[in-house]
Amino acid sequence: MAINPYYAAHLLMELGWHGFLIMGAVVLAITGAEALYADMGHFGLKPIRYAWFGFVFPALLLNYFGQGALLIGHPRCDTKSLLFTCPTWAMYPLLILSTLATVIASQAVISGAFR
Repeated sequence: MAINPYYAAHLLMELGWHGFLIMGAVVLAITGAEALYADMGHFGLKPIRYAWFGFVFPALLLNYFGQGALLIGHPRCDTKSLLFTCPTWAMYPLLILSTLATVIASQAVISGAFR
């Protein structure tokens, strides 16, 4: 049920305005994927497909299922799910890693825009 589009459409209809905000987050994720493919475009179609279906898609599903399980078990942690999914010692390394990933992604978008 977690990857069935029927339930996603039903949730968006049920939530109204909040559903619109959820779709904003989805658009941000799509924009990030677009930047990824713009940067990987020089590899060709086959390596992109292998990377997507072999690594990225399963990793995203595992991540989203884990966040969903966390919210089912602890509904009050909806705004701070990252704090609950990693140990306290890993917070600063993850913050540094996410900052570096953001810088790299923004540079890829800038480079792709001026090609």
